[in-house]
Amino acid sequence: MQEKTIFSQSLEETFQIGKDFSREISQDSIISLIGELGTGKTLFIQGIMTGLGYQEIVNSPTFSLVNEYHLPQFSLFHFDLYRIKSKSELLRIGWDDFIERGACFIEWGNLFPELLPKKHIEIHFSTISIHNRFIHIKYNF
Repeated sequence: MQEKTIFSQSLEETFQIGKDFSREISQDSIISLIGELGTGKTLFIQGIMTGLGYQEIVNSPTFSLVNEYHLPQFSLFHFDLYRIKSKSELLRIGWDDFIERGACFIEWGNLFPELLPKKHIEIHFSTISIHNRFIHIKYNF
């Protein structure tokens, strides 16, 4: 298992770290993003999407639960599990199908860790001050 921690000193830097991380995304990537509200999870994903060439607006799917993006390379699904109450609720929306169909970003992935495939990447966001973050990346392979 490989791990690394990156220090971000601004919103722009968190976005750029995401953009740089986009080189690690492939069709079968499962990325679990963990951190309190406002720690930069969605901003990081916006950076990744920019790095992948996506030019539309990327928002957290807080109320829709999942956003679907079609890139030339593959499909990508962006989940926000914050409002999901149970494992069965998540399974009812087709969780297993999404995981099989393309890359997935899963905000609040720590809420249902038993549903994550063994092979996934965890990214933990910790707030140090108003704009400073530690971004800890753990590769579970």
